[in-house]
Amino acid sequence: MNRLEMIEVTKAHWRQYHPESYSTLKAEGRLDKVASAAADLTLSEMEVLEKTHSISPMEAWQESRELFCLKDPMK
Repeated sequence: MNRLEMIEVTKAHWRQYHPESYSTLKAEGRLDKVASAAADLTLSEMEVLEKTHSISPMEAWQESRELFCLKDPMK
């Protein structure tokens, strides 16, 4: 999964599962910035996991997505 795909998955997840936070960030004009930051942090974590545990990018995504991309962005 590339960075842009990850940002879109993140925003879609937030829209569905954290609608209040999604709406607040969107209204404040910060949605894209916060989703990009979550994706960047996840990509960094994935890189570490891939190198240290010799796992595939998909496995790294599955292990790290809950840390930043799939959690409530306002918490």
